[in-house]
Amino acid sequence: MEKIKKEVCQAYGVEEKDILTAQRGRINEPRNVAIYLCRTLRHDTLMELGREFGMTGYSPAGSAVERVKKRLVKNKKVQKKIEIIKKSLLSSTATRTLRETSRAREQAN
Repeated sequence: MEKIKKEVCQAYGVEEKDILTAQRGRINEPRNVAIYLCRTLRHDTLMELGREFGMTGYSPAGSAVERVKKRLVKNKKVQKKIEIIKKSLLSSTATRTLRETSRAREQAN
């Protein structure tokens, strides 16, 4: 999860503290993208994501994932940015850890 946060922060030019706090009334695209990537690449539960990103349960994390899914359909810039982040994550040595975590979760279920 740390690697995803780091890559998202780097891609958007923000600090980690910026994606760990909600900003009411403002779209926080980097935060939503980080949550989306953790969910899709690592298969973290919404409760885990809620805790990690300082949310009050699973519902805000689920909403963030859905917001990104909708933006992916409509916004080519967001699609491209997420693809660049994914490629960076998948080409790094941290990929092994992401895949091992995903496999362990799948086997546990």
